[in-house]
Amino acid sequence: MKVGIYANIKKDKNLDITKKIIELFRSESMNFVVYKDVAENFNNVKSFDFTDKMRPDVMVTIGGDGTILGIAEYCANNRIPILGVNLGKLGFLTEIEISNLSEIANVLKNGNYNVEKRTMLSAEVNGKKVSALNEIVVKRENDGRMVSLDVFVNGGFLDNYYCDGYIVATPTGSTAYSLSAGGSIISPIANVFALTPISSHSLHSRPVVISDTEKIVLSLKGDGNAAAVVADGKICETIGCAQEIHIKKSNTQALFVRIKENNFYLKLLSKLNTWSVTGGRE
Repeated sequence: MKVGIYANIKKDKNLDITKKIIELFRSESMNFVVYKDVAENFNNVKSFDFTDKMRPDVMVTIGGDGTILGIAEYCANNRIPILGVNLGKLGFLTEIEISNLSEIANVLKNGNYNVEKRTMLSAEVNGKKVSALNEIVVKRENDGRMVSLDVFVNGGFLDNYYCDGYIVATPTGSTAYSLSAGGSIISPIANVFALTPISSHSLHSRPVVISDTEKIVLSLKGDGNAAAVVADGKICETIGCAQEIHIKKSNTQALFVRIKENNFYLKLLSKLNTWSVTGGRE
């Protein structure tokens, strides 16, 4: 087994945790590679890049949920399970806390883990295809005027929203931006998507939960006001009046290494209690 190491330098500022994991893998004679931007900080380590043909069999990420989102598409496209080490405050997606680093080598060497599958989104806009693990968002491009959006589900008109933005979230993303905007918390094994308006200028606008087999179209209305299309926090495209974003369930899934029974509701309670104190800051 070849293990990839992908670290967020902003979280692991001195790469102390990354160094400990590298030393742990060396002591266990494990085959590992380090993402090129991080590998430059170490001597005698093999590196990998997203363009390499030879890919890791499993990916250890060091950071928080944002770190996982940054590599989720690459791992999903190549069917690489992710084992997240949490250096953030929340870590809904991560599996290992710093205090349990010593578990990693034993778990991976002996295969003492399960692989959990998570639904992803696929969107097409301006001929460009993007994917997301958490959400696709259409939001006003600047701090000026709100956006006007017509939303369609399976070809049927759902509603018009005059709002700061609109979120299409997976169950995984239901505890992220969608939750902050008033959306429902959804079990990760539910086969649904959450549609959540952001600060809608209407008393009747409410979040809507639909089947993940349904297709969503967001059509920008108005008089030329532009909007940004954001996938997992990254702006991927800008659209203008009458342009559409087509969103559906992706053919690929994100895979996660789980080393213990994953009780979503206990984890949810713990993380939300933390969030209430820190405001979700990582």
